[in-house]
Amino acid sequence: MKKILGPMPPARIAVSILFFINGMLIGAWAPMIPTFKARLDLTESQIGLIILALGFGSLISMPFVGAFVARNGTRLPIKYLAFICSFGIPLLTIVPEFWSAVVVMFLFGATWAGMDVAMNSNVIEVEKQHRFPIMSSCHGFWSIGALVSALIGGFTLSLFGEVGHGLFWQVVFLSLFFYAIPRLQKRVGLSEEEEKPKLQFPRVVLPYLLGVVALFSVVPEGMIIDWSALFLNTERGVSIAWAGTGFAATSTAMAIMRFSGDHLRKRFGAEQTLRFSVVTAIIGFSLITLSSSPYVAVFGFFVSGIGLANLFPIAISAAGNVPNIPGGIAVSMVTTVGYGGILLAPPLFGFIAQTWNYTVVYGIMPFCLLIVFFLVWTVRHADTRSDEDLAETENAIPDGDK
Repeated sequence: MKKILGPMPPARIAVSILFFINGMLIGAWAPMIPTFKARLDLTESQIGLIILALGFGSLISMPFVGAFVARNGTRLPIKYLAFICSFGIPLLTIVPEFWSAVVVMFLFGATWAGMDVAMNSNVIEVEKQHRFPIMSSCHGFWSIGALVSALIGGFTLSLFGEVGHGLFWQVVFLSLFFYAIPRLQKRVGLSEEEEKPKLQFPRVVLPYLLGVVALFSVVPEGMIIDWSALFLNTERGVSIAWAGTGFAATSTAMAIMRFSGDHLRKRFGAEQTLRFSVVTAIIGFSLITLSSSPYVAVFGFFVSGIGLANLFPIAISAAGNVPNIPGGIAVSMVTTVGYGGILLAPPLFGFIAQTWNYTVVYGIMPFCLLIVFFLVWTVRHADTRSDEDLAETENAIPDGDK
């Protein structure tokens, strides 16, 4: 296990716990959607707008959190944003009507996504301190958290009702949160320039292309998070108690692959790993789309998870290593674009689902992944290198090619 995960100092354990509970919140939300929709008597368009509010809240908060993190570190935003975020699911279980749900979802998205930006940046700090890649495995803990709550969430809904479901997951979240916060990594090994970088848009094209890679890597994942339960329930005849199995299958596959991701990249390189991942994800979505069997569809979600697992972590690692750009700035930008996609695209596709169906929507996902396939070369800086290698690379690459 140590060979797979690498060193496990307290800071590594703490940030892994934060990824776990952040994913757990989304996993707890996914099986709620059919019940939530029925309680408020929402149409597909209305549920899409509520999820869209999650995305807008995220897009507004992420640039500010990213700028704050780049200049002041990760501990403070994680501490406050995570605590506030824990109230999101319980509040969603008691909102009385559509517009109050929109407001709560907006605030939930702002705190959840801000926490996520700060967590990813904290991983960079841990990697700098312990000189071991952990980005993919931390995202693996996110997948495990989402898997656990997705698998159990349907049953906590049945046993405790909506309100009890929300309170149950908040208690679990806060218990782990209070354990992790005192053990978070402090900023180490940064130069004075990196402590207070200039907050400006990069003047080279590579970070923006990595943003495109991140965007189209996570749009398919967002479709699984927000629509897999409704897809299986309404178009493949799966009961509400088991409607979360599609997301659970994806999360299982993503967790397995993410814990292997850092070592796969070291052996095959980031570009080859990304190519294999994209092709596998396309096969998975083809199974989801073309088969009328719920069992084959769930298997398709599993195969898709294998492919999707390491796309976003590789894009973030590549952003953190782009030469001549402060890592916090590039990571914040790519994370913002990526999570903007995971949060905004699903509700927009929801309007397509209302016109046609969810099968058509899932059939669009392979075309999103083809864009990633043609931009594989942009992740060349994701491979783990020593500080000396990084310095040599920065000196060797002409300014126009950076």
